[in-house]
Amino acid sequence: MTGRIEVALPFWLDRPAEEAVDVALAAREAQFGTLWIGEMATYDAFALATAVGLRVPGFHLKVGPLASPSAAR
Repeated sequence: MTGRIEVALPFWLDRPAEEAVDVALAAREAQFGTLWIGEMATYDAFALATAVGLRVPGFHLKVGPLASPSAAR
């Protein structure tokens, strides 16, 4: 364990994906150093990480978990 608390973006089906950037801003203002961005149904994790990085410079971002397509047989 690292002894650090990191933040993961929440996922709500009934909320706009843009609110994830607001959550990232609030997490940074609360002095969290790392934000996890997982890939969900409403946004692409790398696109959201780019948007967060532009709005919240200096925040350590971790992307994952990522969706994996299932192999059709």
